[in-house]
Amino acid sequence: MILATIGLSLLWVFVAVLAFRVGRYITTPLFKRLGLYRYYSPMFFTQPFGSGRLELHLGTTWDFFGQKNVSQQILLSHLGVGIKGLLDAIRAGEVPMDTKLRGTMYFLSSHTIERFGFVVRKPLPLEYVAFLSNYIEICLLQSIVRRRLSFIDIRKVRMINATAQDLVENENSLNSAIKRVTTPRNVVTS
Repeated sequence: MILATIGLSLLWVFVAVLAFRVGRYITTPLFKRLGLYRYYSPMFFTQPFGSGRLELHLGTTWDFFGQKNVSQQILLSHLGVGIKGLLDAIRAGEVPMDTKLRGTMYFLSSHTIERFGFVVRKPLPLEYVAFLSNYIEICLLQSIVRRRLSFIDIRKVRMINATAQDLVENENSLNSAIKRVTTPRNVVTS
């Protein structure tokens, strides 16, 4: 009886996660049109995360499947162009300087991220749960990018935090990194 209850509970969790992921896939174009997802490059966007906060994202499943020949270099290029677009929006006053930015990172080193003005920390238990609810989808997308079966090492998952002002203050470091990842053959436009 206990095993059946556990199995049923796990099934409900799986169905809920699957429904959420399918729902997010379907709603991406709508949320983009409504302005809930604000894109700064074809795959880099922000979404509100409470009052005065934005969550940074490097594409949804919809975005990944909408791109042709996505590679790690092209993803980095989208990230670079997107951060540059976010900086432009901050300087234009579209994003207030005191806006808090946060995101989940697993493919850049902590040192690199810190040079851009972000504070890097390990996820809290609830943040790990949120990441794990996306784990299969993220591994699928990573496998597509790398063109081989890939799994994310959850020990490398980090949370990044900064303010819009932190990004502006570290703009020189950001611009030099953006130049490195946006090579002429991989340049993307927003």
